[in-house]
Amino acid sequence: MNEYKATIVCTAPSGPDDYDVSISLVEDESRISFLEIRMTLEEFGRMLHAPTIASCTVITRGLDRLGWKAETKTEAVTIEGYAPDAGAVNEALRPFEVDGWRGRRRDIGNSHRRTKDGFRVLFDRHVPPASR
Repeated sequence: MNEYKATIVCTAPSGPDDYDVSISLVEDESRISFLEIRMTLEEFGRMLHAPTIASCTVITRGLDRLGWKAETKTEAVTIEGYAPDAGAVNEALRPFEVDGWRGRRRDIGNSHRRTKDGFRVLFDRHVPPASR
């Protein structure tokens, strides 16, 4: 059995979804939203008012990285133009994507992240507990 500190997040989607309530568990160390439960408002209300069993949809993600430490950094990435193609973006990020770091590709082309020579790009990675 593994035990993790987590945060519960309850939201109501604003789009035309087939569910009214979303409850997520976010593991504190990795910041991964590893479990999401979706249900109708009626099912959610039944869960709050009486011991019951209700139908829901369960989505899991990132289970292999629970307990890992989330790290982020920002790098100045030099690249020509305001909207380079995917190949140019991959080439510009390649020197920075080592040791598990992954660049947020949507930063390139975002006018709010623009610098004189390129873009400020956010990079993230997850570090396993044994290597800290």
